[in-house]
Amino acid sequence: MRYLVAALLTSFLSLCMPAQAAQPGSPQLFPAFPVEALQPSRQNDQYQQGLRGLWSLPGGGYFVDVRADGPRFYTYADGGKLCWLDQALTSLDPDESPLAYYAQSPEKTDTVFTDVPGDVQFHARTIAALPAACGDAIDRSTPLDTFDAAVASLHDYYSFSAARHVDWAERGNNLRPVAAAARNDVELAGVFSELLEGLQDVHTSIAKDNLKIEMDLSTSTVRTHRLLREAFAQQSEIVDFSTWFEVWNQTQNDAIYALLSPQGRGRVYGDAFMWGTLAGNVGYLAINRVDKLDSGGGVDDRTAVAQTLDRALGEMQGTRALVLDISMNTGGSTDIIAAAAARFADRRRLVYTREMPKDPTAAPQPFYIEPAGTVRYAQPVYVLTSDVTVSAAEYLILYMRVLPQATQIGQTTQGALAGSFVRGLPNGWHMGIANHITRDARGNSYEVVGIHPDVIFDVFPESGFDAGHVNAIRKGVELAGGSALTVAAPAIGNIAPAIMVLLLIAVARVGRSALSARSES
Repeated sequence: MRYLVAALLTSFLSLCMPAQAAQPGSPQLFPAFPVEALQPSRQNDQYQQGLRGLWSLPGGGYFVDVRADGPRFYTYADGGKLCWLDQALTSLDPDESPLAYYAQSPEKTDTVFTDVPGDVQFHARTIAALPAACGDAIDRSTPLDTFDAAVASLHDYYSFSAARHVDWAERGNNLRPVAAAARNDVELAGVFSELLEGLQDVHTSIAKDNLKIEMDLSTSTVRTHRLLREAFAQQSEIVDFSTWFEVWNQTQNDAIYALLSPQGRGRVYGDAFMWGTLAGNVGYLAINRVDKLDSGGGVDDRTAVAQTLDRALGEMQGTRALVLDISMNTGGSTDIIAAAAARFADRRRLVYTREMPKDPTAAPQPFYIEPAGTVRYAQPVYVLTSDVTVSAAEYLILYMRVLPQATQIGQTTQGALAGSFVRGLPNGWHMGIANHITRDARGNSYEVVGIHPDVIFDVFPESGFDAGHVNAIRKGVELAGGSALTVAAPAIGNIAPAIMVLLLIAVARVGRSALSARSES
């Protein structure tokens, strides 16, 4: 209740306060280009003439030598004192490169590059020559060179050191003698494991081939991850955790599917999507994954998702409300997520902005939601989240929260929205770094802290863990005004709390309606 009251008070004050004027002497800010302004950087398998030459992309810490047949990336850190040829970025497929698309102002004073039209834009500046530190003749092949490059990159470009209580300089100083003694990549990998130890961030990693040093479920402090480990340890039939988890997850999905009316229910792409009608004429749609659907037949993920949503939402048009379950969604493509959210939009609204901390001349890039898709859904939506809802799935929450008919229910999300900027290391390894800062339409960042529901209850509880997901869906049905399925009706003493829950939902919707009215452009 305090959270909702504070949000409404903040909204009221922000409506009353005048906009602050730009400070004298502040740098000119270059705004993001609209999506329709972006176009492919290559024509006839060659980079366009006007894009060839040397560029600096300060937001990512890159220098790029764009030639007709392709770019050569140089990645830098430590204020440019460290610079190396980035083989990982240079060898990317052109369609996956950060330079795949571009846009340019009429005066050619601003140029942006991006890998996908709807993704983060890097503002680029032309440069006359590469800094001396980038010289190809400089030998940076030792394990210590690679270690220094990784530490400097984390120090310069990891945006959440304070929030996650990590001092990269201190860690680097402590481990540098060990890195200096490393004789090969295998020994260096052990040093990197210590460097990233305890960092609970899915978007920061160091990898080479099949070796990846990243946030590990076996040591994760996320509560549901711990409960999964405990459930695995309590059985002895299956000795491999991955195999056990597949069985456990399938059992969960089967139990959920059994709640749905046999008429009109569906499940596709290995339960990436499940839908149907629950008791009380409440719809149910689980979006567990939007990437790597293996749809076959030449259908890409975006098309597969669009076709699935056409079918699922079409079959649920007559339902009174919808439980949108993303409690097991661990992320994927944000542009596909945006297209899915558009199915529920009533009009164009500002959803969030992304900031590039290392480029002070780049204005925060706005992202909007607006109606799209062949089949849409306009009834109330109850979005079920948990602490394993992360990354792109958290963006789906940001999109849904600006809609007046949407209510977030369940647990607070994991709090990892920064994405992963790729940087190759001198030895050919590559690292991902959580860099850009996402803020919702009110200016709030949810990195580390997660996105808090309007109505809070456990999806995966300490007690009754295996039945928690199914019971959470039942709770969603109750909140949507449907029948209680197999849950007993509340006793007389629980009527007041039930009314309070309904009031909280109403207050949350009113608060978001007032805020979203400001975001229409």
